[in-house]
Amino acid sequence: MILLEAAASRFALAVAPHGVTCEPVASLRKSIAAVAALNDVLSPLSLPDELRAFWTWWDAGDFRQPALDGFFSPEDALARREKLLGIGYPTSLIPFAAYGRGLVWMELQSDEHPGSRVYHGSFNDPELHLWTIGVSGLLDLLTECLERAGVISWETDHHRLDAGVFTDVLGDHHIDLGAPAGDWAVPLADPHTWPAHWRIHSAR
Repeated sequence: MILLEAAASRFALAVAPHGVTCEPVASLRKSIAAVAALNDVLSPLSLPDELRAFWTWWDAGDFRQPALDGFFSPEDALARREKLLGIGYPTSLIPFAAYGRGLVWMELQSDEHPGSRVYHGSFNDPELHLWTIGVSGLLDLLTECLERAGVISWETDHHRLDAGVFTDVLGDHHIDLGAPAGDWAVPLADPHTWPAHWRIHSAR
């Protein structure tokens, strides 16, 4: 939680000039109930600690462009997940943000693995690509992009990430991010190539 709080504070400072505020929610009752309900549906999988804390303490609706193309609420994430499971996406993932022509996915926690890895999948790409670890890792990537002036703005209050700068930030980040070779790009169409802990919970 400390890493998430630090990453969120740094991100809030970087994104404030673009009209985005990311303050913790004033009341936790509704968010705690939403997260608990989502965890019940996901069982025997569960939300990793940082994603659970993020949805409990922050309003995902505040995280809009240039915070990728927006973050999802727990309810929206579940609805999208259920729809995409039907076309072959792994059970061990949940979408929690949109970016470009695709989604950003968080790996769920299980008895076999702590989860938390963040993948991006474009709808015209047959693979999921590993970006980082945890919500804090993703916010750090976004902050770094913002600090490098990696935002394209037009009109009033219209902003989005500069894809070229963000790609450079990802490349720099991956130098320090250790992962097995087969986890950097995971083919969607062949469950036999998925990480072993994904296959355990796959309905395919």
